[in-house]
Amino acid sequence: MNIFTIYRIKFISLVILLNFKVPAFSQDFDPFDCIDLPPINSGKEIIAMANEPICPKSSLKYFAFYHWDFGDGHSSADEFPCHTYSKPGTYEVNVVGHEACEDARKFEKLFIHVLPRETGNKLILIPNPAKDKVLIKVLIEDTDPDIRLEVVKTHSGLIMHSYHLVSTELNNNTLSLDISTYQQGAYQVILRNGSKLISEEKLMVLQ
Repeated sequence: MNIFTIYRIKFISLVILLNFKVPAFSQDFDPFDCIDLPPINSGKEIIAMANEPICPKSSLKYFAFYHWDFGDGHSSADEFPCHTYSKPGTYEVNVVGHEACEDARKFEKLFIHVLPRETGNKLILIPNPAKDKVLIKVLIEDTDPDIRLEVVKTHSGLIMHSYHLVSTELNNNTLSLDISTYQQGAYQVILRNGSKLISEEKLMVLQ
């Protein structure tokens, strides 16, 4: 390779470098305009309290840019945002992870059920009665490893599910429980620390 060829390669490389532009997004850019993929985890639901911050977790990872639409007129560009809802209700939350409009992107839809705060209530069940799935919201801050959540058949005492809270994957202290194999009837959702009862709620299961 002669000296002329070397300088020619360097010149071409410099031109390419100077003309390379990092994708930038204007204030008018709407990441939802890029969506051409179906949403993932569209059944994910979370329970939150009104006027208390919630930090929902998304399944979208390793993207350069994020856009959260919280469904109440507010949004965020953070990967791990926190948000406070002022009014109770069910909000559809849309999340986009993207590189650029022509590059890889994914879309996730979540539903956040915002409830008024009730003093002294440690367990919230939605819906109740329930058929195939129930959301269980645990309203305690204690991280004691002995704290356990149990679902027990009311008349037989049979334990259907049992979880140690510290080792259970919760999204904003919300557990999504599959009850599709439960028989119709009454169940007790129990929160206890060792042998000490913390809270108990009745769950009605329908067929």
